Amino acid sequence: MLSEKILRSLVREILVESVALDPKLLGTVDGSPSIVFGKNATTYLTSKGMTPPEIQTVSARINNISIENFKKYDQAFKQFAAEQGLKPSLLKAMSIEETTLGLSLKNTSGSTAAGLLQINKPTLDTLNANLPNGVRYEYQTLSSDPVASVKIAAHYIKAYLIGKLGLKDRASILKAYKTGPDSSNYVARVEAFKKFVDITGM
Repeated sequence: MLSEKILRSLVREILVESVALDPKLLGTVDGSPSIVFGKNATTYLTSKGMTPPEIQTVSARINNISIENFKKYDQAFKQFAAEQGLKPSLLKAMSIEETTLGLSLKNTSGSTAAGLLQINKPTLDTLNANLPNGVRYEYQTLSSDPVASVKIAAHYIKAYLIGKLGLKDRASILKAYKTGPDSSNYVARVEAFKKFVDITGM
């Protein structure tokens, strides 16, 4: 029988082999294969069309994140994006912005936002009010089921922001998703994360 240490090592090797990340972006943190932004990473991402501010934005958020955490919800992003006719890289980018892919789920005091893409209670109520009879999402699902929270966010984007409000371009959709004075900066950050996800693959 294989020891736990050997099994973990095998899983890490499989994760690294299955990720379309360039070696220039890879390193090891606490023994785990991780995304590491060094000089070579910056050169590589620049060659792929990312600007210095975009690279800084991405590096500040996910430098040293393990490959395991970076890929953890990829299947959910792919599945629910396909169901709603969205780009999986957009859902992943929004999750990087909102919760660092689930690693930062704490909210400011008084916030009802929950889930990987931080849907709040009023937003969920709005979605439920615009769904067909018999289709309804429960608020507690957002915090208890990360995968289901991706489904809810994707459904909100498609059914309400695109379907009900008629928003077509990504910037308008993101601004409507993140209302308030930081919406323009939110769009820029999500775009940077999306560009990185598109470069590295899912």
